[in-house]
This record gives sequence, C-alpha cells and structure tokens, in this order.
Amino acid sequence: MIASYLPHQSEFDPSSLTQEARDRNVKVVYPRVEGKNLSFREWQAGDATETTIGNVLQPAEPAPAVATEDIDLFITPLLGCGTSGIRLGYGGGFYDRVFADASGFRLGVGFAIQRVRDWHTEPHDQTLDGFLSEEGLTLFT
Repeated sequence: MIASYLPHQSEFDPSSLTQEARDRNVKVVYPRVEGKNLSFREWQAGDATETTIGNVLQPAEPAPAVATEDIDLFITPLLGCGTSGIRLGYGGGFYDRVFADASGFRLGVGFAIQRVRDWHTEPHDQTLDGFLSEEGLTLFT
C-alpha cells in the first residue's frame, strides 16, 4: 500500500507515480487532517474532496480509513530536504507524528532545487529514507 498526497500549488505532482502503482494493482491512500494528526483514506480521481489547513485538498470524511501500519511507502510532500534526509515541511508536524510510529519507507518527492544543507533539528523531527527528484533518487539509509 502506498500513501501519496493531493498536490498543492507548486508541489511536485505525484499522480503519474500513483497511476503506475494503481495499474499494478497497488492500493493508494491519501492523508486527511484530523485535529493534530493525519489519517490515511482511500481516494481516487473523481471522489469527493474537502479543503483543510492552507486550502490543501484531502479526501472527504466518508472515505474509508486504513491503518498507518499497513502502509509500505509514504510519498511525501516537502518544502526542502537536507543532505541527511531531514524534511522541511509546512510547520504542523503532521508527518513527523506519523513517521514516529510508521515502519513504511519515507520518500520525499520534489525538485532538485529543494535539496539544501542540513539545519538545526528538534528532537521530534523525523528523517526521510529517500528523496526523489528530476535528478534521480537519493537514499539516506
């Protein structure tokens, strides 16, 4: 099972990756904000969406939820990715909370220009296992 996301503004659009997964009969799920946490819901093009913080699209409430521990790969949006795999998100800590307990592979996706030097981290910050851009795949583990 793969967790992806519905792209917002200039974020990398992972829809070609998720379509390839679906063509191979892999289930793809998407995040939904619930208070200070993310749940992951079944969703596909044409299903209902709602907006959440910052007008980001997410699956509508009735979409079936899946257990985070069942997710094998997290395709994750980001603002920046440090040289050691630290992820700069949007400041809510949503993915840090998910990754604190998740065992699936954490793949940040974006553009090569988003690779930057590491910065000071906080104890709750979680790292990525890899970063995928137009220049290729970098693994951190």
